[in-house]
Amino acid sequence: MTLRSQAIVVMLAALLIAGAGGRAQAQAAYATQAPSKKAQDWQRFVGAVGGEWKALWDGPSQMPIRVYGTGIAVPGSSASADEALRATQELLEEHLYLFAPDSKLADFKVVSNVLTPRGMRVVGLRQFYRGLPIVDAQFSVRIVDDRIIVIAAETRSGMQASLPRTALSEAACAQAAQRSLPMPTRVKEVESLALLIAQGSTSFIRRVYVEEQRGGRAYLVDVDVDSGAIVGTRPLHEEGSVELQAHAPVRSWSLGYASFDLPPAEVTINGQTQMSSLGALAFAGASVQASIALRGPHAQVINESGSNYSAQFNLEDGASLLWDASSDEFSDAQLSAFVHVQAAKDFARRVEPGLAWLDEQMSLFVNEDDTCNAYSNHNELHFYRSGGGCGNTARIPDIVYHEFGHSLYHALRIEGVGLWTRSFTEGLADFYAVSMTGDPAWGYGFRSTNNPARHCDPDGIEKHWPEDVGTYYDDGSIYCGAMYDLRKSLITALGEETGISTTNQLFFDSSRTLRDIPTTYVELLAADDDDGNLANGTPHGCQIQTAFARHGLADPDFRFGVSMSEPELAEDLRFSALLPMSCSPGDQPTQLTLHWRIIGPGQSEISGEGSLPMLIEGEQASVSIPRPSWGALVEYQLQVVTGEQATLLPATTGSPFYQYFVGTASPLYCSDFESSEAFANWTHSASSGDDSWGLGAPTGASLDPRQAYSGTQVAGTAIGPSDALGAYGLLVDTELVSPAIDISAYSNVHLQYRRWLSVEDAYYDQATIYAGDTALWHNAAGDGSNHHFDREWRFHDIDLSALANENDTVQVRFRLQSDGAKVFGGWSIDDFCVIGYELPVCGDGVVAGFEECDDGNTDEQDECLSSCLLRAVDSEAGGCGCSAGSASPEERAGTLLLLGLCALLVRKRRVRP
Repeated sequence: MTLRSQAIVVMLAALLIAGAGGRAQAQAAYATQAPSKKAQDWQRFVGAVGGEWKALWDGPSQMPIRVYGTGIAVPGSSASADEALRATQELLEEHLYLFAPDSKLADFKVVSNVLTPRGMRVVGLRQFYRGLPIVDAQFSVRIVDDRIIVIAAETRSGMQASLPRTALSEAACAQAAQRSLPMPTRVKEVESLALLIAQGSTSFIRRVYVEEQRGGRAYLVDVDVDSGAIVGTRPLHEEGSVELQAHAPVRSWSLGYASFDLPPAEVTINGQTQMSSLGALAFAGASVQASIALRGPHAQVINESGSNYSAQFNLEDGASLLWDASSDEFSDAQLSAFVHVQAAKDFARRVEPGLAWLDEQMSLFVNEDDTCNAYSNHNELHFYRSGGGCGNTARIPDIVYHEFGHSLYHALRIEGVGLWTRSFTEGLADFYAVSMTGDPAWGYGFRSTNNPARHCDPDGIEKHWPEDVGTYYDDGSIYCGAMYDLRKSLITALGEETGISTTNQLFFDSSRTLRDIPTTYVELLAADDDDGNLANGTPHGCQIQTAFARHGLADPDFRFGVSMSEPELAEDLRFSALLPMSCSPGDQPTQLTLHWRIIGPGQSEISGEGSLPMLIEGEQASVSIPRPSWGALVEYQLQVVTGEQATLLPATTGSPFYQYFVGTASPLYCSDFESSEAFANWTHSASSGDDSWGLGAPTGASLDPRQAYSGTQVAGTAIGPSDALGAYGLLVDTELVSPAIDISAYSNVHLQYRRWLSVEDAYYDQATIYAGDTALWHNAAGDGSNHHFDREWRFHDIDLSALANENDTVQVRFRLQSDGAKVFGGWSIDDFCVIGYELPVCGDGVVAGFEECDDGNTDEQDECLSSCLLRAVDSEAGGCGCSAGSASPEERAGTLLLLGLCALLVRKRRVRP
């Protein structure tokens, strides 16, 4: 044996010995923002298909592993396999630059085109290179209601390998594979030549499937056909090494037994063999002697410790038989496996009655000469005898259900679409066992302690991706925890029966297309969708989002929650908020606090501030503050407390306050950008890079708005469907300049407009507003991660009064400067206005602002007070004694609520000069 082969044997032996204790290599969390080298390709795709799309990006390959969103209409594709295939191939061919660079459509061959029982069409293509299949390289789509809603690109790029001139034969590769394993094996299959791309290197290989001569565990060995070297070994059996440490009735051999219907089994009577039905056997005569073997249409038991168990019984008409083998471990293990595999199949059949695999016979290898383990090998289940402090795994129904879950995944998985990942399948098998028992803790009785092997919903613990990534089993528990939280939420929302059945259906449907834990959220949304559009939500999207967000698996950009309304100005200033339709009581806000500050007219400093709790009534919350002075600017934010977490609205980092201007003003120049003529008076240019300013309807690309604030059009960078990217360019310095605006008639002048800005931290990219050459506002600079993403239309007020005192005209400039890395949507501008106003002067004889009268203050005893407020007069009773008196407008603000109450008691007489 060579030194190289010795090393391989040692490494593999260590893996096998490690079992449950071996640590899995942590799966990287997928990025939600496009890598810089893919940013333009991503924007090109989004701009081409339109609508709102999101993606999960794989770091090493920089491929969009999952793309999901608004949907691409393909009429007839749900019903027609041909139409679905045509659309899939056209989509791939049109966007090869993104999904399969360096490839062409001819490199992909269709391997699946399936309509699931719930109506999702799934098309899978396998990728080839020079006619050879590329290992685990595939492209697929999910179609719901004639719309492509999910695209999966598990493709490879950058292939430069030349075909080998000579290659080891199938027999030589088979021998190399067998020599690499430490145990006697037999070769089951040798595949034809294939290309393996891993960690930046390429190898031409033959994949050899081998199986242990004793035990039946299977392995896939990749053999380099040029050198004969082993380039990869992967176990195909799915071991469910469990840490079962507690006991519970029925769930373990040590806690008692209950009666189950015997599954259909082979019965021999008078030398003639027949098959019983579930829980019943028909025979001729009043009594017979029968031999029953644990072999039926759905399962056969193979006893690895000796001869297969069968029993002799005297059967009498009308009597009942209870087959009890509990006194003997090896016999009981065989009977237990036979009964509980039938239970596992029955459970699956209730969810998926058309799954033909459930009617196939499964081989159950029981009492194998090893301890503390069990595993699945597709249509085989293997269980170990007791020993080493562990019970016989076939005598623990939870473990039987878990291992069956592994096999079920292989039956459900669509070829060329789903991929086998050990961490994910562990979680899937965990949740299958949990689904059957309804208990998030499972596997009682495996060890001598009273703790379960694993728990999908431990008290006070929510395992979170990727912080809690560790062993395969740790990773799987994160997925199982998310699914169990979803189960609880759906039970709360729909009732127990419907909630459980809905969870099980989503679990089965999503399992067909899953590849790993981070993509489970997207596939669940696709399974839940009912209209071919993921951007508008799904029937149970709230529950899915909440459950998976709790475990770090939901879309981090998905926002749902409290939304602020525009303040309403009357006798006071009223603020309102709309609470979310909560799908879980624990996600409903419990406290809303308004923080506000007032910048007085013509001032730059804060003249007043405060905090008030909002009154929550159902889905609405509101609070009022005394009406500020005419011309003041109110800045406000909302603190939302949910559970133990507090968040702020607005969520824009670097722009943490909404704004509201108190009063009305005269428009000096306004544009809503609804016509090209209105935009013609503006100029735009670029001193470096592309001038991407334009006029059009926003598309939602690159974090832009999906629609204008008013009307249909906005001014912005890379705006409208004609722009393929929807994002500003790299290394640009570009600006949009308003026409010269006459401001000579007013001393108080403001810029007021609606903004939707998406730009990097000013450390990298700068968005600046100028009046002339004076910079008045710019996005915040931080440590490079303080990006400015408005995600909603924001009202923005900028005081131009200082310039108005020195100039007769003003030009407003919106500037954008970028570096050579990330790009986003940039500026989107709507309802642009430069306004002018005069502050009211009490005593000048002109009623203005909030003044109720103004007679020049010539007579304090008349009905117009020196504060320019009307005296309240009760024409019948002489008044109620409540009046603003001689208070200033600022002082009067604190009495507005009192005056409002008086207004209900008296009839006031208003006098105008």
